Amino acid sequence: MPGPVRISTSGSSPGNCGAAWTALRTTTASAIRKKVIAWNRGAVILLEITVEAIDVRDEGAGADAPPERRGRADRKYAREYIVLRAIVFFDDEPPLSCGLMDVSVAGAKVKLDDYSPEIGTKVLLQIDALKVRARGKVLRVFPTPSGIEVAIKFDQIYNNIPGRLLEYKLRSFQDSPRGGVQGRPGGGKRRGFL
Repeated sequence: MPGPVRISTSGSSPGNCGAAWTALRTTTASAIRKKVIAWNRGAVILLEITVEAIDVRDEGAGADAPPERRGRADRKYAREYIVLRAIVFFDDEPPLSCGLMDVSVAGAKVKLDDYSPEIGTKVLLQIDALKVRARGKVLRVFPTPSGIEVAIKFDQIYNNIPGRLLEYKLRSFQDSPRGGVQGRPGGGKRRGFL
């Protein structure tokens, strides 16, 4: 088993971070020390984290794999799934607590226990951890065995959401025991950070 590999980025170009991530995806070492450069409001945030190295070539996603399989595996390992709570207001209904599954500048996906809103219903989404309040409409509703997933399209572009989501992830990493993600004592298995 090869020892730890150190991957570092230098300079002040976003491309350096992409090069480090490419190197991370193609290495087979058991542990990697990588520097992640995150661009947030014009400031460079440098953070060192230890992650579990995953050789995506073993997953059938190497350079020789079909593009559709390679893309699927890249997405599989390039996202960090975190659990956030949010509050949603549907028209004149009382506020409901929900799980935030995904969020971007243009929309979000939440999971409700048993309330199923109509498509087109006006929504106010409040995410306290990110200090975000966004207005939008219900785009789609997906009933599932574990709850009701609701896709929301925002009325406008909220460019501050990615920066605040990054800040939350950084706080979660710094505040958790031994640099792990909140809810995962000791960090657990990681599938990427940004």
